Amino acid sequence: MTWNALPKDQCRHPLGRGRQGVISWLPAGVLLLAFAPTSHSHLFIFDSQRAGAAPCQPGNGWFVECFYGISDEAAANLLTAEAYVSEESPTFTFRAQYLDWPAGPAAYGLDADFETLGDLLDDYISDLSDLDALDLPFDHFLLRATGYVNARLRDSDFQPAPPVWMDFGLAVFDGGRVRMSTTTITRILFPQPPYGYGTENAIIESPGAYRVEVTLFNRYDPQNEFGAERAGIELLTCHEDGMDTPSGFLLVCDMGDAKIAPPWYFYDAEDVLPVMPSDFDVDNDVDLRDIAGFQACFTGPGNKGALDEGCRTFDDEDNDVDLLDFSIFVGSIGGPEPCAR
Repeated sequence: MTWNALPKDQCRHPLGRGRQGVISWLPAGVLLLAFAPTSHSHLFIFDSQRAGAAPCQPGNGWFVECFYGISDEAAANLLTAEAYVSEESPTFTFRAQYLDWPAGPAAYGLDADFETLGDLLDDYISDLSDLDALDLPFDHFLLRATGYVNARLRDSDFQPAPPVWMDFGLAVFDGGRVRMSTTTITRILFPQPPYGYGTENAIIESPGAYRVEVTLFNRYDPQNEFGAERAGIELLTCHEDGMDTPSGFLLVCDMGDAKIAPPWYFYDAEDVLPVMPSDFDVDNDVDLRDIAGFQACFTGPGNKGALDEGCRTFDDEDNDVDLLDFSIFVGSIGGPEPCAR
């Protein structure tokens, strides 16, 4: 199972609205959001931000922290809420298969529709740290979901610089953010009735495991005094190995209908492995694919410019890929044996 980069225009908004860019992961909002304005700033995620290599076993999905009972002053907007919870411990935690609340045919709901947190978080969660937490009255709160996603190359990618593109989209109502490593990909600061939607491209310099953090802020406003009466979040993908969308929303893709990222693509921090030397495609082995990568990266001694992205795995820290590096590389070749270490 890999995240496959796609040619341009492989994924489109509903009703044929085009999307630009090479896309390997495409979350999107509900049909209501199909014509929301989007922009693409092509944010680069460098290999220095890489957490390591994804493990060979499937992941456990998202780990979610809930910060409940945020004060009215701190609940002014996303930034004040984030500043508040930075000094607090989560009220409770849980795991989530994917991020889509409220689940089901309705893509959003009113604060007045939810008496308790459990009315919103009504499905797709497990490992609840406090069994009584879902009985808490609906109020100001912030959810922070984290996971380590494995950015992989296509099987045909032997170039020294094959960036992996990911298009992160977020639909929220009171504020939210998507970070990859330390870089904010998209951010919605203030309540934006009837909804807020943002999407931006992230271009990953090198394959491997990267931290993804998704934030949902809910300002409790059942009387709509602040224009923030709705609640909910959607983070969807277009992926051939995905799961059916609980909202019933269909994103038009060449590979088929919209799918939600399966939980097994997201890992815990303690499961992430170090990147093996000479493992160009970061799949936990050194084999023929990595040989092709070495050939494309070879500069000879005395290279004056910067090495192409992904080639530093072969470098013995003298800024070139030469025969000395080749001797080290040959000693690392073990064949296609992922999970062997």
